Amino acid sequence: MAGVYVKTLERESAIEKLERHATTRIAHPGASPTAKPGVAGGGSRQSRSSASEQMVRSAASAVGRELGRQIIPGVLVGIFGGRKR
Repeated sequence: MAGVYVKTLERESAIEKLERHATTRIAHPGASPTAKPGVAGGGSRQSRSSASEQMVRSAASAVGRELGRQIIPGVLVGIFGGRKR
């Protein structure tokens, strides 16, 4: 362990990383090797869906809401008990 902290490291600062990234982007404007899907402009996400997909999504959402309205009160009554007068 004695020699571990003796060696000094010259790490790249944040500004140096940003400058390098900017010069890389200027040199190669179309390429983005660090782009990740779904992250701030990286990758592409299909934003439009067909009419049938929208209908199916809407129907599924309506079914889910209705089931939630019917099931949740029963579960809560089961957990906390019914009304006590």
